[in-house]
Amino acid sequence: MTHQGPQRLGLPTEAFIKLNMQAIADEDDFFETLCDELGIAACRGGRLQRSLGRGPGHVLRR
Repeated sequence: MTHQGPQRLGLPTEAFIKLNMQAIADEDDFFETLCDELGIAACRGGRLQRSLGRGPGHVLRR
């Protein structure tokens, strides 16, 4: 996704983040890492949805 995504989706490379899921210990760690990579305060649920809605769209990789 990080290699072909920009070209296939017509988005800049900066629109993508890369998460090393092998380094994620648990659900809390996932959300902390995700929010840190997005440059927003650690959150989840509705607060995360509102934070994502304020900026450009984000593509997440499994």
